Amino acid sequence: MKQFLYLFLLMTVAIVAACTSSEKSTVGSSTEHRVYAAGAMIDSLGVQRATLWVNGVATYLCDSSSTATALFVTDGGDVYVAGGVVEGENEDMRSWAMLWKNGHGTRLFADESLATALWVADGRVYVTGYRLRDDNPESFLWMSGAIRNAGEEGALPQSVVARDNEIYIGYNGYTYDGQPVASVWQNDESLYIFPDAQFAAVQVK
Repeated sequence: MKQFLYLFLLMTVAIVAACTSSEKSTVGSSTEHRVYAAGAMIDSLGVQRATLWVNGVATYLCDSSSTATALFVTDGGDVYVAGGVVEGENEDMRSWAMLWKNGHGTRLFADESLATALWVADGRVYVTGYRLRDDNPESFLWMSGAIRNAGEEGALPQSVVARDNEIYIGYNGYTYDGQPVASVWQNDESLYIFPDAQFAAVQVK
């Protein structure tokens, strides 16, 4: 499973140093709405960096190799981005889950980890992802600093929603014989399981 985490990281990031500063591009045009996007962009030195775009204008969230995997903008205008920073290459690659609020980054764990989904509700921030403890992968749910394990072993959290004091998490995983399976958990219990499926997102209304 650690190999699976490395493969996921290889698809998104390269090499890292520290995560402290930002840089802006000037590409974009005006619109009557504020349009946000988060991901990663290659800088002039060839380093892939976590990036936030607002109305087409890019801001680097990190001055080193990193990626953004999730974005949430509150009604009050606070911008949250989750993702990770990485150091090393190939099997020596190590990742740390990150949360940025309005451009200021916080490392969530001392353990190797990656944040994959994000939600904000009622003043609380919910981040899901993976961390490695004693080389064993664990899905985590980070709630404004409180941490607990989440979901089932081997399933990657893909989406998280908090609604009416209930927490819903969508997972993608594989069976022991390599077949894809998706599931939705409500709090600590499995709600739905879908064989031969993979989720892009989960929403609750």
